[in-house]
Amino acid sequence: MKRRHGRFPPALILGSALVAAACGEKGASPVGVELLPGGILGGGVQTLILDDFDRALDYVIFPSDRAESDRLITAHEWPGAPGFESRALFRFSFEAFDSLPVEVEVVEAQLRLAYSPTPTEPVTFTLHRVTSEWSEEAATWERRLLGAEWGDPGGDFDPEPVLEFTIGPGDADSIRVDFPLDLIEDWRSGELANHGVIMVQQTPGASVEFASRGLAGTNRNGPLLDVELEFPGPASAATILAIEDVFIVVDEAALESDGGLVVSGAEPVRRVFLDPAVEEVPAGVTIASARLVLTIDEARIPGDTLTLVARPVLSDFIGEKTLLGPVTPAAVLGAVVIPPDAMPGDTLSLESPALTRLLRVWVQDPESSLGLALTLVDERSAFGGVRFHGPEAAADLRPRIRILYIPPSDPGLGTPAP
Repeated sequence: MKRRHGRFPPALILGSALVAAACGEKGASPVGVELLPGGILGGGVQTLILDDFDRALDYVIFPSDRAESDRLITAHEWPGAPGFESRALFRFSFEAFDSLPVEVEVVEAQLRLAYSPTPTEPVTFTLHRVTSEWSEEAATWERRLLGAEWGDPGGDFDPEPVLEFTIGPGDADSIRVDFPLDLIEDWRSGELANHGVIMVQQTPGASVEFASRGLAGTNRNGPLLDVELEFPGPASAATILAIEDVFIVVDEAALESDGGLVVSGAEPVRRVFLDPAVEEVPAGVTIASARLVLTIDEARIPGDTLTLVARPVLSDFIGEKTLLGPVTPAAVLGAVVIPPDAMPGDTLSLESPALTRLLRVWVQDPESSLGLALTLVDERSAFGGVRFHGPEAAADLRPRIRILYIPPSDPGLGTPAP
């Protein structure tokens, strides 16, 4: 049922808001809300803290988005956290050679990898032949295919490297290294199954971002092989782009829920779902503004900032397949940048006109509320995360929505005296 909204002149609303902000005494509250006094003539702007949620939880999503990333991130014990690893996998197809005469041979091959920025210190990598099938949509540190795990977490590969190389401060933004011709021949002949290669960073305390093949698979800055073919006649050159690539991550110091609410990126990607109990908002009010407030329990932000966004939920909550609104300036319900020095007890606020409008709709029709989600902007490669205090924490720590609202008009105001 639609509720009537009271109306007040703008000057009265602003004056009431200032009075409300100056008041510190708490008044009587419905269940799940903290109602602060602040009215003028019994009908000015009020502040309400909604801290009751019909559902508040975090959940892991299927990390297929990493297959669409424009980066292949490698890391080894970075940033100084034991157990933190990231490895890149890629695979080349030689099926195009099947249509060539059998006499055609690959007489030279170079692997080219582009990266940015250039590392500040030398970083060494080894490249290994992968021994199990995998797909870029499904591969994680633990899993290689949907329903199939690696024999060893972190990838199944021959421990003997096929090549080793180092990049450093004095190098350009790409590297070319000779690729073993005997491996290409074994792949072409079928003597070895072609499951591609995995790049293992050997230098600790660093992270490197290589270019990937991109969403459409046509980025020529992604992994490629430049090969020279020898025909019965003149030689010819060819460029082979990777047909699959992805990076896989393990972070043994990952945040755990423990009653809190975790938002994290890379692996695992974790989101928070909040469904506020909007039926606790007094009937007939007009919401002037709304702000989501969260208190940090623990933050792991390794050497960079994390950007957190609140997004509208567009479907019934069904875990990892829940549909969310896009991350665009007009659609997000609020955003905040979390710095590397974020500490437990720090408070984050997310607000926007979109959040205020959404709360108005929910209060008018509580059945329309599908909730909101908290995610990182770049879930695919934003290492680290934040754990917030959950709904069972103390009132000043739990998630809460601060609402500035106007109570219903008093029909007695402005009535002439008898």
